[in-house]
Amino acid sequence: DHIHLGHARSYVSEDIVYRLLVDYFGVPVFKMMGCTDVDDKIIQKALEDKQGTDGELVGKDLEAVSRKYEKLFWDDLRDLNVLFPDVILRVTEHIPEIIQYIQSIEKNGLAYVIREGPEAGSVYFDHSAFEEKRFSLPLISKAQQPDSSSSSSSSSSPVVAPEHSFKRRAEDFALWK
Repeated sequence: DHIHLGHARSYVSEDIVYRLLVDYFGVPVFKMMGCTDVDDKIIQKALEDKQGTDGELVGKDLEAVSRKYEKLFWDDLRDLNVLFPDVILRVTEHIPEIIQYIQSIEKNGLAYVIREGPEAGSVYFDHSAFEEKRFSLPLISKAQQPDSSSSSSSSSSPVVAPEHSFKRRAEDFALWK
């Protein structure tokens, strides 16, 4: 919902690096920022009904909810004296490109679609398929990676997602909901 200290630290730190590069070292930097203006939390807020003045239930507009929190975010950054980006890339302005990208991930066998239940239609990145193709994530140390010489039924097998989850593995993440 609102910016918190963790968010603020990220943006202030980035702003310091940006100012050092531009003002001190004279490096031209084109600053872009991604804005997630639609996700499951924003959609839920838009779906929540509130009491209208005439007693009727009135739903909130998705874009209005999104812009409200975006404005609060920019107000907070302004208060922190963080310089604004040159370009803001909103998710809603790039839906066709995002869908095409996710479809290419799925076509390459690195994603799966949830077919049933409340998450039907959601697409998740398939970490197992990623590992099977012998890709590696550089942020995962060798100690954290499963032993490739052991079978998948061994005790060192990856953590399975919780029972209430629709994910195949805990490491899988949503590409589309």
